Amino acid sequence: MREPTKEVTFGDDDRRPMRVEGTYPAHVIKLSSREFPGGNEVFNLTTRIADEAEGIKVPKYVYDAEATRKRVPALDENQAQIFIPASFMVGQELEDNGSWFYEEAKQDWQTNEKYADRMDALGVEFPEVEIGKGKNKVTKTLLQKIDADDVLGLPVMIEYGWMKYPKKEKNEDTGDWEKVKDEHGKQVYGEVLKVLGYSPWPDGEKIDIQDGDEDAPF
Repeated sequence: MREPTKEVTFGDDDRRPMRVEGTYPAHVIKLSSREFPGGNEVFNLTTRIADEAEGIKVPKYVYDAEATRKRVPALDENQAQIFIPASFMVGQELEDNGSWFYEEAKQDWQTNEKYADRMDALGVEFPEVEIGKGKNKVTKTLLQKIDADDVLGLPVMIEYGWMKYPKKEKNEDTGDWEKVKDEHGKQVYGEVLKVLGYSPWPDGEKIDIQDGDEDAPF
C-alpha cells in the first residue's frame, strides 16, 4: 500500500455529482451481441453522451453509503434541490438493457418490436420488398441483424434510468448461479442505471468511429 501525494476523499465526504437519470444526446460507440440456438440474438449498444448535454440542467446527487441507491440530493440553504449543468455527464459511456432479435419465438411476448423501434430511432434503414399483386400489393420492411458498421457513430437521444434485475449468487458447491431469495422465499431484486430507450436526435450528426477504435477505458 502506498500513500498518495495528496488527500483523496471517498464516501460520505465525496461531494462530486453522481450519475443521474434523464434524457441525453449521445452517439453509439460500441456494439456487442450474443447468438443463441435457433438464430435468436441479443444486441447491446454502448453510447457516449455528447457535448450538447452541457446545456441540460439536472438535479445534483452526492454519495451516501446508507441512502437508497447510495446517494442523496444536494440541497441549498433553503433545503431545495440544487440543479446543475449536466457537463459532468458528457463523455460518460453507458450500456443499454439489450434488444432481442427473434427468428424462432417460443413465447407470445418474444417479439421484435423493441429491436425495430430502437433501430428506427437510430435511423437504420432496412430493405423493403413488395408483396402481392395489383390492388393487394403492399410494401413491407424486412428486419436485418445489424453489424457494428451499421450503427457506430450514429446520433440518438437516450433515456437513462433505473432498471430492476433479479439478484443471483454463485453456489460454491455446484458452481451454478442461483436466485437470491429473502427470508420469505421471495426473489430479491437490485437496481442499476441503464439506457432504457432511444428516440431520434434530429439535429445530431454522425461521428466517425470505426469498429475497434473505441476509446480505451483509461
